[in-house]
Amino acid sequence: MLAELIGANHKLGSVEAIIAAVYGGDFDPASLAPEVIEAARQGDRIAEKILQRGVGELEEHIRIVSSKLNKTQKIHTVLLGGLFSNDSLYSKLLREKITGSLPHIEVKPAQSSAGTVPF
Repeated sequence: MLAELIGANHKLGSVEAIIAAVYGGDFDPASLAPEVIEAARQGDRIAEKILQRGVGELEEHIRIVSSKLNKTQKIHTVLLGGLFSNDSLYSKLLREKITGSLPHIEVKPAQSSAGTVPF
């Protein structure tokens, strides 16, 4: 299912064409995120594994950063970016992972978009 979605949305006619495009150097693998999320939503096991791996890696980054902060209080965290701007399967999985493994982290909704956050 994942290969079909990628092929249709990126006009790549075969698995070999997808592989060649992704590893050819001019293709942005991150652009495949919508297809991976949709395929996982429809039950594609490979897409589900890709999402679970990504969620696990983000959770580990959050764990490392939070270990450097004061854990006596809740750490408020906001998820910003295109994958988190809506309530996608990916954002739900990450929130569930954080809630289950990092109880001192509280995921809060964004007050503004990533492009308007002052640094």
